[in-house]
Amino acid sequence: MNEAPERPLAPPRLLLGVSLLFWGAVIEQPLTGLLCALLVEARWWTDLRWSFGARGYVRAWSLSIVLLALGTTWFWFTGQGRIHLFDVFMWLPVYLLPMILAQQYGTADRIPLNTFSFIARRRVQLDRQAGRPVRPVRLNIGYPYFGGVIMASAVMKAGADSAEFVARWWFFAGTLLLASLALLAVSPFSWKRPVAWLFALMLVAVASFATTAALLGLYALLQDQMAGRNLGIPLASHSRTAIGTVGEIKLSDAIYWRAKGDVPALLRETVYNRYQVGRWAHMPPVGLNRFDDFEEAVLGTVGEEGKQFAFRREDLGMKPGTGRVVTLRGASQQLTPLPLPAGTRVLERLKADGLFFNSLGTVLADNPDYGVLDFSARYQPGGGFDLPPTGNDLQIPVDEAEAVARVCAGLDLRGRSDRDKLKALRNHFLRNFEYTLYVGRAGGATRPAKRAGGRADAATAARKAVGDFLERTRAGHCEYFATGAALVL
Repeated sequence: MNEAPERPLAPPRLLLGVSLLFWGAVIEQPLTGLLCALLVEARWWTDLRWSFGARGYVRAWSLSIVLLALGTTWFWFTGQGRIHLFDVFMWLPVYLLPMILAQQYGTADRIPLNTFSFIARRRVQLDRQAGRPVRPVRLNIGYPYFGGVIMASAVMKAGADSAEFVARWWFFAGTLLLASLALLAVSPFSWKRPVAWLFALMLVAVASFATTAALLGLYALLQDQMAGRNLGIPLASHSRTAIGTVGEIKLSDAIYWRAKGDVPALLRETVYNRYQVGRWAHMPPVGLNRFDDFEEAVLGTVGEEGKQFAFRREDLGMKPGTGRVVTLRGASQQLTPLPLPAGTRVLERLKADGLFFNSLGTVLADNPDYGVLDFSARYQPGGGFDLPPTGNDLQIPVDEAEAVARVCAGLDLRGRSDRDKLKALRNHFLRNFEYTLYVGRAGGATRPAKRAGGRADAATAARKAVGDFLERTRAGHCEYFATGAALVL
């Protein structure tokens, strides 16, 4: 009796098309997603088929490699985003489109696995020349392509939404729905084994969440290591400090910004309001995410002074001689936080496509051409544009709360004016604390120490590092003093 030929494990009709539509919506390119979906799913509406053969599949794979190389080159030279790896991977469905179309419109329902390896193809050729039997393994790439589409969507969301990524419930709902449809196609629901099927669905949900959360973590890690580090440019969303890191803090002698004119004692570059385990972050007001918290500055022109950005419309057209002026020049990236004096009202001669500021006072210049920014900031007391403190500004980490409370009680800060609180804390630091670049392990003296054993050890050491600094060691570098003062006040 003849056995029925083995049926390849292929996605059901419309699954790839729906996933491509979802991908197009996520990357905000719906027409691209629609075009790809139509090309992939049109096979069900036409009888056109071609016998590509091994050589045809290799040419399709080579075309995919060329598209990938072109995409990588484009993102590398144009600098479309801070982390080029994520930008490149986001377009994976387009790079692999020749391969999936070759399968969709080919007479064969599977592709030889050696298509993807030159060495494997060479070995098959030698076996055939030697007269040895050759039976290449064949694979239907429908589900691998489906997984690549979902991963490309997740990469886009991780790169775009950053810390707000988990809050985007609709994205997880979409990925879970698509994964559930794929599971139904592979193993249809049966009332005879509902527990097993529901358990499998639960595993799919956990895997979807874990994968996207892992991509978010990878993006944050790459962002810390790559975005702005080489140019000394901080991030507007968060800043990872050296608090809790054991050993010597190495400072940089590089100059990132040059200032001349009426230079104040301090310039403000980025502002954060939430501290947690060695990391400061920007937490927006209730009802907003970090992106919605930014609004665009007002653009105007003033005589010979040319382009002028103002944070309040009434500040447009400030006449020369009004307030103080500091001229700043420094390196930039696509969205660069600007170091500005307190009370800044307008920016002049700034060659940027736009200027954005948030409720905390962080200002970002949109400079798609990168290069150097050279501008003047006009400032005067009372000209600030950041909002008054909110509940987010009063949050203290649970692990540090007891130590901070004891320090406040010891200094008797309750009921004093802001000026008196600042004076008391300043005198406390001057009399009882020591500045040092060497930080020992918890429970040890302040001295040179071995490097901490990885990111996990650093996070563990940082969990109560500020409280330890305030109450026991009373020695640390500038981040300890600044963070300790912020939590106490």
